[in-house]
Amino acid sequence: MRKSLLALALIAGTAACLPALAALGAPTEAVETTTLATRLPANAQGAIVATLCPGCAPSVLRLTAKSHFLIGTTTVSLEELRSYVASGGPHNLVIIYDRRLHTVIRIVVSGSPPAIRR
Repeated sequence: MRKSLLALALIAGTAACLPALAALGAPTEAVETTTLATRLPANAQGAIVATLCPGCAPSVLRLTAKSHFLIGTTTVSLEELRSYVASGGPHNLVIIYDRRLHTVIRIVVSGSPPAIRR
């Protein structure tokens, strides 16, 4: 039951961003993976190495100033996302990227963020 709720939250968070992406006209793709199989970059100028399709060679997806990060449906900073991922077990993760530029548009991790001090 808990996994179903987490998956539903992840799907809802991803679906919430799709209209905005369609309006931009960006040729986007998404990769579904887990936090165990993906290493998040240390800073906002970093990159993620991801396998974009079964049997494909890994590709580098670069972060940009426009990259967004979410835990469930809550927008967080990269540092908050990294802290959340490091503090718990495995989580589902979706990377939405521009397939022409190989840049990350959004990273969504399943779950509910802890109370965040801002």
